[in-house]
Amino acid sequence: MSRHLKVLAATLVAASALIVGCGPESAVDEGGEVKNPVALATVLPTADGLVEVQTAQPGDAAELAEALTGAPDPMVAERLTSRGLSAAAIRRWEGPEGASLVVATSTWPSHVTATSVGAQAAEALLDRSGGRAWTPSDVPGSRGARVDQAGPDAARALAFAVGPNSLYVRSSGPVDEDVVVRSLRRLRLVAEGDAAGEDAAG
Repeated sequence: MSRHLKVLAATLVAASALIVGCGPESAVDEGGEVKNPVALATVLPTADGLVEVQTAQPGDAAELAEALTGAPDPMVAERLTSRGLSAAAIRRWEGPEGASLVVATSTWPSHVTATSVGAQAAEALLDRSGGRAWTPSDVPGSRGARVDQAGPDAARALAFAVGPNSLYVRSSGPVDEDVVVRSLRRLRLVAEGDAAGEDAAG
């Protein structure tokens, strides 16, 4: 397990103690309205050059862990469950030369947990050669990382939380970074209820 995936698991354990001690008893702790993960993932259009290979479908902790990290990871799946995963959805696209795009939306007991899960998963890319932090100006406040290499070795991951809703987009291979940015931006706007902004996001 990479260093950042270990940090993800450890962060989820720490968040557990906070949640058990305080309990998400009100909308203040959640930080906003709970959204339907499948409905959120469904709003994204299919980008040019990609083909949808999995429509937005509910996912369990094991499926969410694989969507977040790119590989099955029972330890992360266990931590996701213990952190109070409420619901999740996963949607996938593929393209030429090993291109792939994965979107994972999920809901949690608190905004803190929703934020930490996505951020730590995205930052796992920092363990790869050439990995560096990435916060696109079009999605201020997002947390992400990227690996700028040629062909199938390229990778990007970007996360944002709206209230208790975690929004996560991950690409590998020759997927234009604008596709990742636009996807997360649209998810954020829809989760925030900004229908006009959604149309403007394109």
